[in-house]
Amino acid sequence: MNSIIAPRLIAIDTSILGKVAKDYSSQTHSRRKNALKFLSTITDRGLIPFFCMHHFQEILQHDNDSVVSDRLSLIKRFSQVAWVKPSSPEGLVGSIIDIQGTEISKLINDPNITIETLIAEIRQELITYSSGELFINDIEEELLILRKLNVFETQKSKAISSISHVRNSKTDNLKLSELHHSKLKSPNEVNESMKLLRATLKQELEKRGDRKLENQDETIDQFIKLVIKDGLKMYESNPDSLYKKFINSHGIEEHEVNENWTVGDLGYYAIFKEKIKVIARSFDLDLEKALQIPPSAIPSWFIWAELDKKTREEKFATGSNIIDKYLVSLAFYADILIVDKRVKEYFKQITQKNKLFSDINNHVIKLSSYENLENQLDAIN
Repeated sequence: MNSIIAPRLIAIDTSILGKVAKDYSSQTHSRRKNALKFLSTITDRGLIPFFCMHHFQEILQHDNDSVVSDRLSLIKRFSQVAWVKPSSPEGLVGSIIDIQGTEISKLINDPNITIETLIAEIRQELITYSSGELFINDIEEELLILRKLNVFETQKSKAISSISHVRNSKTDNLKLSELHHSKLKSPNEVNESMKLLRATLKQELEKRGDRKLENQDETIDQFIKLVIKDGLKMYESNPDSLYKKFINSHGIEEHEVNENWTVGDLGYYAIFKEKIKVIARSFDLDLEKALQIPPSAIPSWFIWAELDKKTREEKFATGSNIIDKYLVSLAFYADILIVDKRVKEYFKQITQKNKLFSDINNHVIKLSSYENLENQLDAIN
């Protein structure tokens, strides 16, 4: 590596890594030459590939053992790599939980910390380095055990993504204040509503769900069971108003919300609160102090929530979006994040909503073909 070039972290999309790995192991000279040039470009430009657990989650989900092996072997070829350290001694590689936990810990300790200082301190504390070979050799056996146990079950991701994708936008945009003028349905009305919901979900999943989702009927039935289970809480005998019951059924207290919020806003806050509970337990944080942090002040949460809204506008649901929404948080901690054209445009739109994070646009490059990496790097230098 040229010592006068300061090393920079580059988070490479796993689909790009997959194409390089395929060409690297090819018997075709031209393809292998392209892959070798990619590796040389990384080294010569002083770039250090940067990984988190979600990269390996995507790699291990592939059906073909040889493809998985080739991709892990490619990472061994990098002279130096960086990765997110896990907070737990039992962890292999850090994940979004480690990133968000560290962000929240620092924001609790210093609510006025600048975004630049927050990112710099997390890079210093969370990121570690070694050769690619040492990195993979240390974790490969455990990764393959996780693969064998089918820990990263793909159909579950496709089901969650699909159900989320076909949510009713009219309901999402309904203001919570409407609950003050509403009443519960009768048992017969509920029964008819569930039949209609099932038929609507069936139609929408066929039209907009993940194209590779299996057992659609089973997915719908499981979801409806959850809807009924949560809905029954609304019929419990107590003096609370319908508004309060609805808020509480999401694990939220009245003082935490504003009645001008929409049902969609409530949903995002419910997800946020549950995630904060997990992080508070994992990092031994004060839950109340953690919940006082505005969600938009937490870099990785902000980008996750905003990207989630954008991907819901797409024509079809994609199970891989679940992992992608975690991986994009690396835009704050990598010097370069490689994404596709679609996500690059999302970043542009998202950062227009929050100028605090506008600098991350400078870290994001779109790359449709790995052979174009050198040209893209020239364009941003």
